[in-house]
Amino acid sequence: ITNLPSPYRTKCGMPKLRFFDKYSKSKCFLDKLTRYVVRNCNCRAWFMPGADVGIPVCDLETSHTCMWPAWVHFEDKKLDECPVACESVEFSAQMSYARYPANAYADLLLSKERNLTGSPEENRQYLRDNLLELRIYFESLTYSDVRQVPSYDLYSLLGDVGGQIGLFLGASLLTFVEYLDLLAMVLFTKYKYHNK
Repeated sequence: ITNLPSPYRTKCGMPKLRFFDKYSKSKCFLDKLTRYVVRNCNCRAWFMPGADVGIPVCDLETSHTCMWPAWVHFEDKKLDECPVACESVEFSAQMSYARYPANAYADLLLSKERNLTGSPEENRQYLRDNLLELRIYFESLTYSDVRQVPSYDLYSLLGDVGGQIGLFLGASLLTFVEYLDLLAMVLFTKYKYHNK
């Protein structure tokens, strides 16, 4: 997704963040919130960034007396204004799961495994508790490229203004030539009338 910067409506921007390398609107919010909480409480929530720079996690009392009120104040004062990213890539994720292994496959695995000593149902349950099949893939290899473009840009404006100026200059020049023609006809007629 490619958005347009100011003066267009999206007013995209990608300011540098303290705790994240790449910009997104949600990361910007969390970055600003973390800085605000750390500035006011000298600690952070467990899910906030900052562990790599040694910012401690707020204890229960500090969370209750400082961090949560600071968060509410942060949202009330609208200090979380972050611009839309100028460029972003989004992936849609889906998750599906099923019981694994199925009974028939579990029996096949159990026939090859000699170390399990429980009942067949216990062994199947053991396999279900300890085996996992994980598949990660792109559901579709197509992608959509969404770009904002100005509907009326500087070149269109200059072309339109130039066209209008050309029209008016052309009309003015034509009018001027017609006045000269009229004057010439009047003078010619007077001259012809005087010479008779």
